[in-house]
Amino acid sequence: MTCFSFLVLGGLIAANAKLSLPLTTALATVLGFFHGYLNGSGINRFNDGPYFLLGLALAVFVIVALFTSFVIPLRRQWALIVVRVAGSWIATSGLLTLGWALRR
Repeated sequence: MTCFSFLVLGGLIAANAKLSLPLTTALATVLGFFHGYLNGSGINRFNDGPYFLLGLALAVFVIVALFTSFVIPLRRQWALIVVRVAGSWIATSGLLTLGWALRR
């Protein structure tokens, strides 16, 4: 199921989609809960589960915040194209993962 999030997010980045704030918030919330559930289901909750989960959430937040802080101020055309190409590679990764999952 994670391949669909890669397809959706990579496709939105590659298409340079302009989403409204409520739609972006809803998409981030749904994907955050989905990936959080998938990551949290593999954690041993009796030992270091809460600390591991907190560290994982903070690491993902820092990575997303850093990437966003580099992308938002970009104004040059070549830089925007680089970001869109990266989005197409993310979508391609999701499509490849989907193909591998359906191969079985």
